[in-house]
Amino acid sequence: MLQISVRFSPEQVKAMRSGTCSGSQSKSLRLAISAYFGSH
Repeated sequence: MLQISVRFSPEQVKAMRSGTCSGSQSKSLRLAISAYFGSH
C-alpha cells in the first residue's frame, strides 16, 4: 500500500489520509489506483 501511495502526489496522499469527502477527488483516486493495477 505504501508503494502505491508514493506514486501519488502529496495532495492526493494528504487527501487519502484525511479521508476525502469530495466525490470527484475520490473518484479520480480510484481511477488512478485502478489504472496502476491495470498497467501492472
